[in-house]
Amino acid sequence: MDSIISELEKQPQVKAAYSAWWELRKTVLSTYRDSLPEQAPPLHTQRSSGI
Repeated sequence: MDSIISELEKQPQVKAAYSAWWELRKTVLSTYRDSLPEQAPPLHTQRSSGI
């Protein structure tokens, strides 16, 4: 499954959407953390929130 998601992440539309999500996520996380990675972790490492 991880390899499928890794391949999907290479698609321009998915890459752009994930990048936009990461920027929003960094805004939220910066409220609770002093430092954050600049680069988003690989998409396949993100877990579903169940929603």
